Amino acid sequence: MLEPVADGYRNWLKKDYVVSAEEMMLDRTQLMGLTAVEMTALVGGMRVLVLLALACPLLLVGAWALESYAGEPERVQLLQTAVVSLAIGYGIALGVVPFHTWVPAMYQHGRVLAVVMLHVVVPAMLLLHMGNL
Repeated sequence: MLEPVADGYRNWLKKDYVVSAEEMMLDRTQLMGLTAVEMTALVGGMRVLVLLALACPLLLVGAWALESYAGEPERVQLLQTAVVSLAIGYGIALGVVPFHTWVPAMYQHGRVLAVVMLHVVVPAMLLLHMGNL
């Protein structure tokens, strides 16, 4: 039965091993035939997906709280929740410091189309969305 014992790309170990997760990730990378540049781009791309997966619920909660506040202006806590959620969500999605951990790897090693999509199209859509709030 084929069962994985470690996956460094997802920071997962089935149990404790003598070698580190990083060494196992390098071994897996070598088996896949990836170069160092390709591995860096892969890890950077996975960071993008994780951070955008974190940003989307924050943006949804912020939009929900803002809409709820419009119906009940006396509940100031909804406005505070909306501002914090939207600020963190947009900060993560736009790669603002300190949420910029994925930006350098994508700029240096990503493919041109991926960089354009993540650094031009997505921020432009987010900024247009901010204008509609």
